[in-house]
Amino acid sequence: MRPLHELALAGSCLVLAIGIFQCSPVLPSDRPLGRGPLAFNQEPAEQKRAAPEAVSTNAEDPASSTPEAGAPSSSAPSGLGTLGSDAGASTTAAKPVVMGDAGPGKSDFSGEYLGRDRETLRIEGGPEMTTGEDPNAKTRVRARADGNLEIVFVASNVDSELCKVEAKPSGNAASIRAGQLCKEWKEELGPLRNGHASFNGKQLTVDLEFDFEASGDESDERIQGIWIYHFEGTKR
Repeated sequence: MRPLHELALAGSCLVLAIGIFQCSPVLPSDRPLGRGPLAFNQEPAEQKRAAPEAVSTNAEDPASSTPEAGAPSSSAPSGLGTLGSDAGASTTAAKPVVMGDAGPGKSDFSGEYLGRDRETLRIEGGPEMTTGEDPNAKTRVRARADGNLEIVFVASNVDSELCKVEAKPSGNAASIRAGQLCKEWKEELGPLRNGHASFNGKQLTVDLEFDFEASGDESDERIQGIWIYHFEGTKR
């Protein structure tokens, strides 16, 4: 055990040291203290905690910064649009071709048609009268190199051609050009006023109207009118 006077002296020194410490200002050290072992131990753990956050942030940036390059929508699987286009093209290609789509003059109307005809004379200022009927009338249709048709009217008793007119087909019908002449059929016939032919399967119908002019009983008398011809026949 120390003597009492030594303890008293040590206490006085301690009090003096405490007073000096409290009275002097706190100044920063001129030299950095450096990093203790605790700081070095904590740094790897802090980096490990910060690293996943950085990776997670970088992984989300491409999707948010470039939305136009995003993955395809789950409601529209990849390749669906192309499949729909190909399906439409296949449907169009598989559409059956209708005969009417072949265009004018593509159907084959050529052949000989047998049926009946009727001739009617309409005189100016007079009555309309039937001048002839043939239950064995015959008409032939020929295809021309230019795509038009040639309609030939035949005398049934001698099988000779009476007259032929040119017709322009369009679908199942044909228009007969006005102005054509059939003097060899009847010399009283003037130019064709109008004409039309129609085809329905194997059926043919022809209607013609010619100007008509003939001499009357008197030398100076002229009879004028319209001569009308109608034919209906079936292709044999």
